[in-house]
Amino acid sequence: MADQNLGNVTKSGGKKNAPRPPDYEAATEKQSQANAQLNRPDVSTPYASQQWTQGPDGQWRMNTSFSGALGGAAGALNQQAADALGKPLDLSGLPELDSGAGARDQAINAAYGQAASRLNPQWEQREGQLRQRLANQGLDPDSEAGRNAMRQLGQERNDAYSSAMSGAISQGTAAGDSVFRNSAMARQQALAEALRKRGQPLEELGALQGFLKMPGYSQVEGPQYLNAALAKYQGDTAKYKADQEAWADSLGALGSLAALPFKM
Repeated sequence: MADQNLGNVTKSGGKKNAPRPPDYEAATEKQSQANAQLNRPDVSTPYASQQWTQGPDGQWRMNTSFSGALGGAAGALNQQAADALGKPLDLSGLPELDSGAGARDQAINAAYGQAASRLNPQWEQREGQLRQRLANQGLDPDSEAGRNAMRQLGQERNDAYSSAMSGAISQGTAAGDSVFRNSAMARQQALAEALRKRGQPLEELGALQGFLKMPGYSQVEGPQYLNAALAKYQGDTAKYKADQEAWADSLGALGSLAALPFKM
């Protein structure tokens, strides 16, 4: 009788297996996926939207795009930028750079010609007056005194014409520099305009980026799968220990009964 009861207790209590530890890695992965899903919401504004997708490799990717007409505008600007940047910058239409040499020569000739037109009659008159004065003094122009007087007059005339040429050169240089500066400025402005047109689609795309800004949101915690698995394992372990202790107590009690004398 005692043996039969002992066998029942052993079968019901002593042969139970200890609870298996939880799969921590799987629980952690499950919790991570839950948190990832909760903290990657799709967001939309009147101008743009944001969606999260998970690829076959398990990696999450965020896609932000314009909404409605802005999407078409962004696509058109992208195409314009690609078309513009895909071609070399064409400088053939820029104004030619003028060195100003032609304007310089023209200004020199004009200034000197104007000065000479005033000097020529003056010096012709002075030469005639000198010859008349020499004649009145009874001096031969070929005499030493006459030659000295004519030489001095020639030097003064050369100085006058040299001064006129120097002034004409200064005027010509200023005119040539002015033409060169204006030419360079016009070419620079044309180049700046060409670059502005080339980069205009990119500038407008940059301005559109502000519409892609999404409103913020608070991070949330998903189900605590790992904590739940640990709590369950601890509970199962505690129950298993309690069952084992109860079985051991029952086994001890049955052993004491078996030791008692049996009377028929």
